[in-house]
Amino acid sequence: MCSLSKKKEIEFTKEIEALNTKVEKLMQKMQKQDKQLIERCKNNKKVAILSSTEKIDFSREIETLNNKIEMCNKDMVTLRQSSEKIAEENQKLKTSLTDCKNREECQTLSVGNLEETIGTPELKLGNNENPHLSVNCKIPVSVEDSVIINATSVANSNCKWDWQFKTSEDRILVFSLIPNQDHSFTKEELYSFFTIQDGLDGQTIRFEKPKLNNVTSKILPEVAYTSHSTARVRFNNPSMRPLALIPQLKVQKALVCPSDLGDKTSQCGRLDDEVSCYCATFTKGYQPSQLKYCKNHQMKLLSIETKEKQKAIFSVWDKKYIFMTSGKRTTLDNGVNLWNWNSTGEKITYTNWLPGEPNNGIDHDACIAAHSSGWIDTRCSGPKASIFEAICEAHP
Repeated sequence: MCSLSKKKEIEFTKEIEALNTKVEKLMQKMQKQDKQLIERCKNNKKVAILSSTEKIDFSREIETLNNKIEMCNKDMVTLRQSSEKIAEENQKLKTSLTDCKNREECQTLSVGNLEETIGTPELKLGNNENPHLSVNCKIPVSVEDSVIINATSVANSNCKWDWQFKTSEDRILVFSLIPNQDHSFTKEELYSFFTIQDGLDGQTIRFEKPKLNNVTSKILPEVAYTSHSTARVRFNNPSMRPLALIPQLKVQKALVCPSDLGDKTSQCGRLDDEVSCYCATFTKGYQPSQLKYCKNHQMKLLSIETKEKQKAIFSVWDKKYIFMTSGKRTTLDNGVNLWNWNSTGEKITYTNWLPGEPNNGIDHDACIAAHSSGWIDTRCSGPKASIFEAICEAHP
């Protein structure tokens, strides 16, 4: 837009110069005609009517040209005002972008398509927290939580069909597909839309069910994990497919999840989502010792906030186990019992007590142990306390 205004201003300037030259020539012609009239008056002692008429015609033509010059000058003023306004808007965009790059909010700033105004290749990407995500094509997209790539937006960007992603160095990336609900594809067709590389120049990774020591978690979709904090995505043959049919690609930051915690009595893997990590220890203990065990591995003792999470736990691990959780009861001086998750400090809202539980038969602090059938209250520690297996959890 700025270049167009400049071009128009140059054209107007040239037109004005040409008009001024024409006026100057007409003035010279009038002066020459005046001299001829004076000379003829001297010789014939009269003024030629024809010459007077020509003089009037010249004056009219000059007046017309002057009007055109005035109109051109007005148009130039309008163009200069438009150019100044455009320059002001561009400066605001540049300032916003500069400020944004100095803050973490850069991921959520929506600056639109700046290519036409300041020449910076930018793209709006959908985000599960924010509807727009502005990304510079020259550097990898930073994934702080998750981003969703829409093929139509990608097609309209300078970045086109080759994208790089990165997250925190101690995290990895996980990719999943969001199919178009209006069209059905086979699994092979869905996966043929993208090629995902582990690292910026690594091997291709494929979509598969997250596994827990060769036990597939049934509730999770097929996903593709990197082993690095970076990845590269290429869209395959996009020109051969209607963009609206290409599934969206969700990119999330995920924890590195080992197969165990360094001993033969633990087992780790994905449980109720693609990004978190859960590790069961089959060494029994009281709640304080299990809390410490999890903390030593940079994890927290299990909290069960939903019915889905309860179901996921015992769909993966054998129902014979009873797992100590971080659930704990505190009895106030007025006799009121408060149940909270010790690991997070959150009040317990979802419950899954077995019939008759909690029986409140414990005269001091009580803890929650979870079985596949439901929960029981138990002593947290001490000579009369029971010991149980435990699950540690960690989230990105």
